[in-house]
Amino acid sequence: MQRIAYIRRYCGSKSRAAAEIFPRSTVRRLNLPDSKCEEPSPAQPPGVRLNEMNIQLLSAGLHRQVFGDAAKLQKVDISKLESLRKELTRHGIPLDNPDIRPDVDFRLPQLKGVGIEEHFFNVAQEQSKPYRDLLEALVRGEVPSTPKEWSEEPGWTCYDPLRGAVSVPYPEDTALVFDVEVCVPAGAAPVMATALSPTRWYSWTSPRLISELPSGEHHRYQLDEFIPLESAPKDKQSDGKFSTPRVVVGHNVSYDRARIREQYWLKSTGLRFVDTMSLHVCVSGVTSYQRAMLKSSKELPLEDLSWSSQSSLNNLADVYSLYCDGAKLDKEKRNLFVEGTLPEIRAEFQSLMTYCAGDVAATKN
Repeated sequence: MQRIAYIRRYCGSKSRAAAEIFPRSTVRRLNLPDSKCEEPSPAQPPGVRLNEMNIQLLSAGLHRQVFGDAAKLQKVDISKLESLRKELTRHGIPLDNPDIRPDVDFRLPQLKGVGIEEHFFNVAQEQSKPYRDLLEALVRGEVPSTPKEWSEEPGWTCYDPLRGAVSVPYPEDTALVFDVEVCVPAGAAPVMATALSPTRWYSWTSPRLISELPSGEHHRYQLDEFIPLESAPKDKQSDGKFSTPRVVVGHNVSYDRARIREQYWLKSTGLRFVDTMSLHVCVSGVTSYQRAMLKSSKELPLEDLSWSSQSSLNNLADVYSLYCDGAKLDKEKRNLFVEGTLPEIRAEFQSLMTYCAGDVAATKN
């Protein structure tokens, strides 16, 4: 207690030690000028190129490399300039005092064309050519007759016009139209699939569909439950053959791709996918309003008739009808995959495999 009292007396005194213990503050008054100080805008460096909106352009050297010698700045109609200035000003883009950066001028790698547009077009042509050639051959091929009887052997079966039904580790063709079916109540793993090449059919049957292997909502799937589309069991991922260009076409193909074994390899292969649903959305897709109108049971207003005849919903049946002159695709069997069980699917194996092949043929057409 005596020590505490001593500290209080010591700190409460006007001694130099007390002044060092307690903080002190100093208030300084600054006199601000009456007028706002503005920095003068820097002078425009020589050689800097600006457009009518005072937006800095590429240097002359880079412009020639990117757009070619023949490229010239297009003159904007004077009547539009004022409207453009107001729009840029409304979004807070300064026009009177542009932000000038030092010009950059260096030598770009040699372009594959006279300008940047032709360069990227040529690069895309070069990279996509192997797959485009495969797709063109696939489109030209006629759809062979559907097998009268599908093999129930687990794994892949090739229906060759000369050899008949032959068991294979995976489809040998480099271009396929592909579709997978899943028994939804039994889990997310595939139960059957069909594929079509320019010359023959393939079918795949899951071992668990035949042997009634257990599965369910919380089943932990293994790679051997998925569909081998590129490899045999003894193949190694390091084999050079997996870099060969191959292409698979499907409707909403990401759903099928998720059930392909090689897509879970750490090293990607030369296989690429083409989604006909995405192609449809690009060409004749619908907006949210249009989708609601197409799903409505009410008759469309007259102003909606023009677009409704040129578009459709994204499902395969509607897309097939749109592009194939109103042809109908039978989807009645689909409910068995959505609501049925593995024994029920096994009992209807032949008709369900034919249904799956029908989706493949419709996608190809």
